[in-house]
Amino acid sequence: FRSTLPVSPVPGNSGSTLGAQYLNVFRAAAGVWEQRVDSSVTISIDARLDPLDCAPTSGVLGAAGPLNGFIDFPNAPRQNTIYVVAQANSLAGVDLDTQNSDIVATFNSNLGTPGCLTQLSWWLGINSPAPAGTISLFDTVLHEIGHGIGFLSLVDQNGARLANLNDAYTLNLFDVSQGLAWPSMTDARRRTSSTNNGGLVWTGQNVSAGAGVFTGGRTSGSLRLFAPSTFQPGSSVSHWDVTVSPDELMEPFATATSNACATVLALKDMGWRTMNECLPLTSQSQTVMAPIVSFLLADDQAVVSGPVVVSEPSECSFPSIAVGGSVADEWQSSDLLSLNRPFTTFARYYSLEIGAIQTVQIDLTSTVDTFLYITSGCSTSLTPLAFDDDGGNLFDSRINITLSPGLYTIEATTFSGPFTGNFAISVQ
Repeated sequence: FRSTLPVSPVPGNSGSTLGAQYLNVFRAAAGVWEQRVDSSVTISIDARLDPLDCAPTSGVLGAAGPLNGFIDFPNAPRQNTIYVVAQANSLAGVDLDTQNSDIVATFNSNLGTPGCLTQLSWWLGINSPAPAGTISLFDTVLHEIGHGIGFLSLVDQNGARLANLNDAYTLNLFDVSQGLAWPSMTDARRRTSSTNNGGLVWTGQNVSAGAGVFTGGRTSGSLRLFAPSTFQPGSSVSHWDVTVSPDELMEPFATATSNACATVLALKDMGWRTMNECLPLTSQSQTVMAPIVSFLLADDQAVVSGPVVVSEPSECSFPSIAVGGSVADEWQSSDLLSLNRPFTTFARYYSLEIGAIQTVQIDLTSTVDTFLYITSGCSTSLTPLAFDDDGGNLFDSRINITLSPGLYTIEATTFSGPFTGNFAISVQ
């Protein structure tokens, strides 16, 4: 974002430096979402370019998710139902978590480098097709913001609901083979449904009313969700199916599309106040309810004013731990709940900065049964790179992993719970 490397303008993006072009892409993506969802409360997004899982012919382009969720807040459409923080804030009319951003989003900084989709590079054009050999960063940012504002499942791979509660997304899922909605299922049935290829559909009334415009990807008249026979963490259930036609923004694999009709209608089914649902993403509406977006660069942060804010944090807000260091800490009832565990467990988070590729050993010890995660970037909710239950002594956790240079987040939590008490974490 702060690169001063001179570059030539590309279609839709007149920035004269690499950093300026990146910022223009984020500003434009924020502007598109401002024309689709209405919120009087700023949506704040911590966005960064960091390494993500990658191989020469496949890789993760970006990953994003909400940092928190709320139930039973003022104006909540349903009781005992989790709404991601951006939507909860919008419905409540106030910021329910003033200490943290709403969404964390990481985009792959290694794209096109040796070992990471080596034949591709980021295309920084805006509202313009990505040329051969490139991937549109604009479309990728649009996609990841969609996850952050609620287009994702909070149910884990085993069918367990977060904190044993329904969430706004899950309320709209239905399995045509079982004839059951997800809230009515057992964990085992939800697990089976998540791999029911072609049989998991969205039944919210707004998407159902508009499903007729789609020429492919429907079962019994309802639009399909991505549920391949082998579960794909981070992709299954939280995307439209690849057979949906015309292509939709929130499919699991990058497609050349400007269509987000079903996605915005799904957000409306979840309780968002929406507008311009089926206009192409490149269109400029005459009925924009949100303030005009303005961008400014202050210190190490790029800030969009208005209902969508994108910022690049200069550092992670979690306590840091260095290779060769250790921390003695305590789980408390005021801690965040783990978004990874299928049970209600308290979690503490630590940032780990890696300067050169190396193998590290992370140990978590306590008198209770521990569970340990590590993710790329600064996040409580991205798909873990690795996790462990009892790889240490008895019920202690241990992860051995080779890490590339970059920022990582370590999550220290318990196998089940909620438990409070002392623990120690070390990195060697």
